[in-house]
Amino acid sequence: MAVMPALRILVPEGSSLSAREAVTALGRRGHVIDILDPDPLCICRFSKYVRRVHRSPTLSASPIEYVQFLLAHIASHTYDLVFPVHEHAFVLSAFAEEIRRHCAVAVAPLPAFERLQSKVRFFELATELGLPHPPTQRVESVSAFPPCRMPPYYVKTAYGTAGDGTWRVVAEADRAHVLAALQERELAGNLGSYLVQDLLPGTLEVVQSVFDHG
Repeated sequence: MAVMPALRILVPEGSSLSAREAVTALGRRGHVIDILDPDPLCICRFSKYVRRVHRSPTLSASPIEYVQFLLAHIASHTYDLVFPVHEHAFVLSAFAEEIRRHCAVAVAPLPAFERLQSKVRFFELATELGLPHPPTQRVESVSAFPPCRMPPYYVKTAYGTAGDGTWRVVAEADRAHVLAALQERELAGNLGSYLVQDLLPGTLEVVQSVFDHG
């Protein structure tokens, strides 16, 4: 069986456990790995498989500056592949063609991210495909929040993580906290539709993906 030649790979962040796992898997296969991260002491910095950490702007705080930095970096350095493994993939999918002027990039098309990354649009897709999901209500504003919903339940903004934009409501105090957070987002103009979703018991599953042709 032919052995794949070593690739020069740029991982666009080095602070997540996802990046750390990817670095280990790729490094064991002999690939040369660089990291972009605002933290020079990020977790991937301590991997023996990382050649160098290049300090970048922070994506969440300065997304435009981050993308500009990445594009300038790959224009002045030689890489075979940009390999995002966390939320950076969503952002970089919007700039995939610019990245491909310099090297390959392993991301899905932007429309796929827009449909699947949004919890609201993914709920719509699951409903369309007949996939099982907890009883869920789509809500359009803070004033339309269901007043008589009995806890426990989750409230989920379209975009967010377990630590920001997803709340578990088990008591009236939780509900008041969530409404205040939603109100803050609405006043800032970035709330949009959100979900109120029942809790269901189950086993946590993790979805892995296999990609080809970039």
